[in-house]
Amino acid sequence: MEVITEGKVKTVYQGDDAEQVIIEYHDKVTAGNGEKEDHPLGKGSLCCSISSIIFEKLSKEHIPTHYVNMVGANKMICKKVGIVPLEVICRNRAAGSIVRETTLVEGAPLPQPIVEFFLKDDSKHDPLLTPDRVRLMGYDPEPFVKMTLEINDYLRQMFYIMGIDLVDFKVEFFGQAAHASADPWNGRSASDALELYASGINYYREHVRPSVRMHYHIQDGGQVVNVVPDYSRIWVRVRDTKRSGMMPVYERVQEMAKGAAILANVDYKISLISGIYEVLVNREGGEIMQKNLELLGPIEYTDDEIAFGKKIQEITKKEQVGMDSAINPLLDTRENPGGGSTDVGDVSWNVANINLGVTTAPKDTPWHSWAVVACGGMSIGHKGMLYSSKAMSMTMLDLFENPALVDKVKAEYKERKGDEVYKAIIPEGPPPIPTKTK
Repeated sequence: MEVITEGKVKTVYQGDDAEQVIIEYHDKVTAGNGEKEDHPLGKGSLCCSISSIIFEKLSKEHIPTHYVNMVGANKMICKKVGIVPLEVICRNRAAGSIVRETTLVEGAPLPQPIVEFFLKDDSKHDPLLTPDRVRLMGYDPEPFVKMTLEINDYLRQMFYIMGIDLVDFKVEFFGQAAHASADPWNGRSASDALELYASGINYYREHVRPSVRMHYHIQDGGQVVNVVPDYSRIWVRVRDTKRSGMMPVYERVQEMAKGAAILANVDYKISLISGIYEVLVNREGGEIMQKNLELLGPIEYTDDEIAFGKKIQEITKKEQVGMDSAINPLLDTRENPGGGSTDVGDVSWNVANINLGVTTAPKDTPWHSWAVVACGGMSIGHKGMLYSSKAMSMTMLDLFENPALVDKVKAEYKERKGDEVYKAIIPEGPPPIPTKTK
């Protein structure tokens, strides 16, 4: 494709239609007019998807935009337009340059939205423009102000509406730097140890129980290609549905770190970050909660919310079935339940615990993804939060008014806990301070 122009985080290509362009969003963020940058994975597709949803919403409000439609995860087709060399910014709270250049406090709400103009010119560092300067450039600022406030008013309303056992640790390897071409024999590669360790974990996956989960994130694998790296770091998590199953796996992967260090002739260090118990189920409490969920019935959604949910499903390539808030029956307790880990598990081993799950995103939405965050920030997520608050309040009222129910919940808690003595999986204090440096 023919490149028309390339900015700091987007590239504009000529489209198949002479009157259209294709805008590609990159996995890149910048600051200081490009002097600083980072490349978070998935950022381009996230920004493209959010922009697409906003443009479509604005179009429904008869606010003209250049947007046509999305093509792929991080590209959109737009109408070809003339470029006005102005950045028009509407502020509802104090942030960024207005804090640096005034006496306003970061995050302070403004009494009313204000519109500011900046010259769109990186070489001049995008200076602030007065309305008179905008006029001298040949533009009437009033239509810009009017439309900006109109868009801001709509977006503020829209965003307001939007309004298992685990052990977590890091492994560091320490080697000897050397030139990777001139004298690699003088180097002891911390990166080699990291790769050997990761390979060991991956081979080990074949020989653990189906309930075990192991994941890792390589945080530092070396900095430059022509130097044997003297430092590497990997963040590892081991999970199982029972602590009795998780601890042997944890001990084994610690031994693997030692083996990787021996193979690469480097030193190593394991630092425990945290650990979590599995949730101690309480069916007596669950049955009380279930009755209240059935009394409340399923959450009801507006046409706009259903359309939003289907759009999320479309973008994440799921079947576009919208929301599913059906009240499911209370299932039998499974020996090895699926799902993630939560520190509620630790709470449940110290006091009887009643849990529930509610709908906060469209059916089959990928969890720990931008798609769920987008739903949590609007009315779909808010409805789930309010619904769960009602269900918990009703359950607490039942327990308050009926001491016999409390006795049943306590009795089950004591029976399930048995002789287990709770011992938190946390490192000795003081707590470690996270850092990106070695």
